[in-house]
Amino acid sequence: MRKLLSILGFLLIVLSVQLITPEKYHDVSYTWLALHVIHPVQTFLGIKNKCLSSCFINASLLEQKLKAGLPLWAAQQINNDLQSFSTLTSTALDNYFTQNTNAHNQLVHIKIRNKKIKLIKSPIIKYPGALEIIIDVIQYLAKNNLIPDTDFILGLEDYLIANTIVNQSIPLFTFAKDIARPIEKNFILVPDWMNIIQAFINREFAEKNTTYYAWHEKKPILFWRGGMLDSTGFRSKLVNYASQVPHRIDAKFAVAPNHNSNTNNITSNYVPLPAQLAYRYFISIDGKRCTWDRLVWQLQSNSLVFKPESSQIQWFYGGIKAERHYLSIKSLNDILPTIDWAELHPTEVQTIIQNANRFARENLQLEDFYLYYLVLLQAYSKKLILNS
Repeated sequence: MRKLLSILGFLLIVLSVQLITPEKYHDVSYTWLALHVIHPVQTFLGIKNKCLSSCFINASLLEQKLKAGLPLWAAQQINNDLQSFSTLTSTALDNYFTQNTNAHNQLVHIKIRNKKIKLIKSPIIKYPGALEIIIDVIQYLAKNNLIPDTDFILGLEDYLIANTIVNQSIPLFTFAKDIARPIEKNFILVPDWMNIIQAFINREFAEKNTTYYAWHEKKPILFWRGGMLDSTGFRSKLVNYASQVPHRIDAKFAVAPNHNSNTNNITSNYVPLPAQLAYRYFISIDGKRCTWDRLVWQLQSNSLVFKPESSQIQWFYGGIKAERHYLSIKSLNDILPTIDWAELHPTEVQTIIQNANRFARENLQLEDFYLYYLVLLQAYSKKLILNS
């Protein structure tokens, strides 16, 4: 009963936000709401087993997906990530973690025994909310007997700084990696905390986005807003290029409203998601590593996604294909000709958009994220020997 009341309270808050400012509904950070509303309410009600995303899991749907099995691309990604490791021991993980609790990678050691979780972490965790979101997933799976006893080490940063990691025989879980860097190739990909916690909002977003703008109402412009972290340099190049062709490309770095900057031609305030849907073309550009939840919601946006070629990947990248789910871009010089092509080929464009929507609907829902953790940890645990 208390769990039900906490969930109802949360939904009422979201509903009130939607009723008061419907145009800003999808700007509400579910991460903020989950950590600052759901958890405090659950604590007030004395609920010991708190939940974040697990509050919204459709157990029946998860069971159906488990019976159907992972799609081939996901099974292959897990197999590829695990194939470099033979027999592992929990003692080896203990020893490694003790020696490598470096501050930047924000490593955490998660142990599951008899449905209970023991967490070993650095004294200072920069992203406690991110950790809570991941632990919520693991607790749900363990509590429901979906994963065995196991140990694993996870990095909470955008990606793992490989030069601080010396033992390639130890599996490390991460949210993104660059497969062009040999030292990163053996990292094990998992769904990131941002996609997990935004899944509830994204589900609502996908159901409603067609009500914002029809295709013919959208501006034939490529749109991008994002942070200044730019591991490939493509973000900076695009923003500078856009200032030369503002009638074709609207790309700027998003900054806080009170940000003091003399670069107004390349920066702007954050643009709400519904306002972004007024544009026909989006581009997904790597930040530190990949784009986390950006590409996931873009695939559900009913706009056409452009994606520069990159060796950086997240767990689901094996399932999306260039020219089927998005259009691949090799350089800045490709952008305007690609927009021109899209304007002249509306039928082909709508096919790509429908393929992207379908992929997200069938593979990038909350239950899919949980299923990926479930199958991965089951396969991983078969390689792990738990020492006393």
